[in-house]
Amino acid sequence: MKKAEYMRVITLDIWQPDCPIVHLSEVINDSRFYIIMPHILGDRTKVFFTVPSNNLKNVMKILKNDDSVKMVRVLWSEEGISGVEMVCMTTNAMDTFLHSNIIFQKSYFAQDGHERWVVTVENKKAERQVIGRLKENNEVSIIYKERLSHLTPALLMIDPVIYLRLVSLLEVELSQTQRRILTETLEKGYYKYPRGITLGEIARDVGVSKVTVLKNLRKMEEMGMRMLAELIRVRVFASQRE
Repeated sequence: MKKAEYMRVITLDIWQPDCPIVHLSEVINDSRFYIIMPHILGDRTKVFFTVPSNNLKNVMKILKNDDSVKMVRVLWSEEGISGVEMVCMTTNAMDTFLHSNIIFQKSYFAQDGHERWVVTVENKKAERQVIGRLKENNEVSIIYKERLSHLTPALLMIDPVIYLRLVSLLEVELSQTQRRILTETLEKGYYKYPRGITLGEIARDVGVSKVTVLKNLRKMEEMGMRMLAELIRVRVFASQRE
């Protein structure tokens, strides 16, 4: 009997010599450009993406001087983030995805000269084919691979509004103290029943006061609950379309 094959979800970082957004991320350091929705129109692609507003002027100048960009305009600016619409020549990577045996593909963001993609393929053979084609004209790094889980389809179907809310939560940077506290609580069983470690013991091991531990745990617990709430929204969003 032939062994059953599972669909695979592959996370890729792709450097594309013909992608204006990748070029932006090379020129403007330490900025992340979130791709909301690309739409292929034959040899051209319309894409919406976000830009940190403090870099908007420089971004528009770079794009307007890019021969592959046919149109670019600012759609909105709010709370330090601007939305940009651009029409550019369809990149080799986009064309590869369009003409490959792919179930689903989504671009998430560009940063430091690479664009992060999530691709769903039917099996190992399809995976090898699309990766091989991409590598002919681009630099490809495989970040992560997994079999398709029950939650993954919901995450792949996520709408742009929920996606951007999740992104805003993931962008929160933990301090070194918070990371140490988080590591102690998880590795030593603070959230288990009965508790494997007390607040006082965490404070002693991290080298801070008990009040500092409690204060930072509350902040991280709030972030975790907000993330859980958004994931529940994802499941509801998916179930409404079944």
